[in-house]
Amino acid sequence: MDREILLIADPMCSWCWGFAPVFASLTENLAGEVPVSLRVGGLRPYTKEPWDKDLRNYIREAWAGVATRTGQGFNLDLLNDHEFVYDTEPACRAVVTARHLDRESAVPMLHGAHRAFYVDNHDITQADVLADLAEELALNREAFLEAFDSNEAKQTTYEEFKAVQAWGVKGFPTLLLREGRDARAVATGYRPFAELWPDVEAWLAA
Repeated sequence: MDREILLIADPMCSWCWGFAPVFASLTENLAGEVPVSLRVGGLRPYTKEPWDKDLRNYIREAWAGVATRTGQGFNLDLLNDHEFVYDTEPACRAVVTARHLDRESAVPMLHGAHRAFYVDNHDITQADVLADLAEELALNREAFLEAFDSNEAKQTTYEEFKAVQAWGVKGFPTLLLREGRDARAVATGYRPFAELWPDVEAWLAA
């Protein structure tokens, strides 16, 4: 049977970081029963200008809300950097590149980027920082940087953003249960594992 669970996320999406423990519990409970795949959605891709005061204030409140709801940690010091450009395309492209080099590295790259950004306040819009994360996953640094900077990786990432939009995904994280050509969402935004798992179990048993 052609079945798959798809996570649609962005490395610089705070609710995706909040959802990370839920997704970890999901994959643990699935125990390989069905394939699980990751697609990057592009929360704020191709941004060119530094974030302004209004955006920083909005993000400060949003991150606090995610922390309260999910228990995930956030370091707010990054919000003091007024020159930071909140462009999520490079981090998304890093996930695409990791998947290209080693299919099993996509989700670890996503979660590593989450932690590097939200907890360690590393600038994951920078190639060298993303290459550090790739090395932590035992990917070759030079091979990662070469692939990351390629036109192929940039085009693949762009096409993935467009495919996610074509699926009608409006926000992140989104979790889709796909069977053949049909797919339905069981999470559109954060959803606790205790609420999510019964729906996944019912789908598996159907």
